Formats: sequence, structure tokens, C-alpha cells
Amino acid sequence: LYQKIRGVRPASLEPDLRTLQREGEDRDSKEYIFDFFTNIVGKFSTGAIDHQLLFGVDLRRFNSNYLTLRTFQGTPIDIFNPVYNSQRLNIVDRPSDDETSIDSIGIYLQDQITLADNFKLLLGGRFDAFEQTDEDPIEDTETSQSGEPSRGTQYEIGVKADINDRLSATLALYDLTRTNVTTADPDNPDFEIQTGEQNSQGVELFISGEILPGWNVIAGYAYTDAQITQDETFAIGNRINNVAESSFNLWTSYEIQSGNLQGLGFGLGFFYVGDRQGDLDNSFTLPSYFRTDAAIFYNRGQFRAALNFRNLFDVDYFESAYGDLSVYPGEPFTVHGTVSWEF
Repeated sequence: LYQKIRGVRPASLEPDLRTLQREGEDRDSKEYIFDFFTNIVGKFSTGAIDHQLLFGVDLRRFNSNYLTLRTFQGTPIDIFNPVYNSQRLNIVDRPSDDETSIDSIGIYLQDQITLADNFKLLLGGRFDAFEQTDEDPIEDTETSQSGEPSRGTQYEIGVKADINDRLSATLALYDLTRTNVTTADPDNPDFEIQTGEQNSQGVELFISGEILPGWNVIAGYAYTDAQITQDETFAIGNRINNVAESSFNLWTSYEIQSGNLQGLGFGLGFFYVGDRQGDLDNSFTLPSYFRTDAAIFYNRGQFRAALNFRNLFDVDYFESAYGDLSVYPGEPFTVHGTVSWEF
């Protein structure tokens, strides 16, 4: 991947909470990614217990070369009444030719144990490691680092039941703890250390099936309690950013089963996402939103055509955030059409 980057980005927000300072750079970049994935599946029995064993290996080489030509300041803008222009201030020629190589390996093992026809146990684990090398030919320097990954431990129990011969429901409870999460080094803010711990626990309910011939439904609800349980920078108990405590979705569609309009169908979906924190410091909140989607489609033999309407009522909402200068709005009303023919 070769890119020429010529642009500006947010730098800081002034105390008046409306004047945004901007900065930018002219940079050429080249990136190469090589991936290799392989896995082996084996089935065997130990007495009356059946096993399905999965073993896999992931290899990746990532190489990037960034050639920076110059840095500059962009003109400040009023975020509530922005006037954009391409004027550059305080241009500084700052040549650099940094090259980074990262080699990583992942090894995973999983065993699905069938204790009975309606009782299965899934056990699994994964180990990852990496080595990173950074070179600067202009400064004639080279640094490298390698490390153990963060660790995740998850416990989950679930049950699946048939409501009738057309509808089924799944209920799951889980507890996930991540340790060795990277956090800012309190003794040197330019570095990070692996001391953080985050915990997420919750309940997920999922229902799917066919209510009547041609009338299908998919619905889900999730309650999630995700918070920081150990950290050197952020307060213990702070909620994980971009994770809503409650979320809900419902999609239903109906396809005409006979007559001249056979194959014509309609779909309607509702999506609710609750309040979410915008950063790990919990300094601001993304408000909840309710979005409606819809679709019209036609299936006949090998032919399929569809019109999908996303955010039908053009609701303003925020999808996610990674800080007060990196807040991403959701898509406005969007129409997407597809036509396909299967051979």
C-alpha cells in the first residue's frame, strides 16, 4: 500500500470550547503486510465423550516506511461555524525516513467436548508474541522490542432452547477479564507499561426464526458491565469507552410466498444503543441513539435485487469516540442498492 498524505488533523481545543487548533504534515508512506493462516481440525472420542480439536497458527510480517517531508500548522477553525481553507502556518522542513518491521505469531488450541447431545463444553487458549524493529537511516539509529501479550480469561455459560419448531432462543452469561493491558507509564508519559486490567461481564439474549411462512425475525439484547479494575493512569471503576450498558436490535422481514408478487419482500429493523463513555477518563458521554433501517428486495430463481435504507429517519447520532478530538458521527440517511445473479 502506497500513500501520499497531505492533510491536517485536530491538535487541541482552546478553553473557549469552540476554537480548534490544527496541525498537519506532508508524508509519503509504504506499507507491506504478509499473512499466513493455517489450522487443523481433528475428531476423536475418549470413551463416550466426543472431541473436536482445532489447532492453528497465524504468522504476520508488517513493514512500514514513512518519509516525512515537512510539518505545519493549519489555520484554527470554529467547530460550530467552520470555515475551511488550505493555508499553512509555521511550515518546518523536517525530513525523516523511519522504517518499522513487526513480526508476530499466534498459536491457538480449542477443544469442543460433547458430553451429551444437548450439553457441550468448549475449552480454548491462544498465545501471541511479537518482535518490533524501528530504524532511522537519517539518524543512523535502530531500536527493537518484544513482549508478552495481554492476557484474557473468559468464563461463559449458555443455553439454547426451541420456543417452537420455528423459533429458537439463546441465553448466555459471561465474565471476561483482560490483564497486562497497556497504560501510560506514570514515570515517563512517552512510554507505556503493561499493568492495566479490565473486566467485562454481562448477559446476552438472542432470538431468531420464522414466525409464519415467509415472516422471519432476528432480535437481540445485551447488558454489559465493562470497567477498569486496575490501572496506573485512570480511576478504578471507570467504564470502558464505546461500550453501552444496554443495547437492543430487532430485524424482521417478510417475503411473499405465492402469486404474481412471489419473491417480493420487505424488511424493517430497529437498533438501540445506550449511553457510552467517550474515553477511558470518562470525561464525556456519547448519548444513546435509536436508529431505524428498512429494505425492499426481490428474489426469483437466480436473480436477486435489493434496496437497503440505513438510518431511515436521518437521526443524528455518534457511533464511537477515542477522545474528545476523535468523535465519529453515524451515517446519515443512506440508500444502498444491489443486483446479483447466481450461476
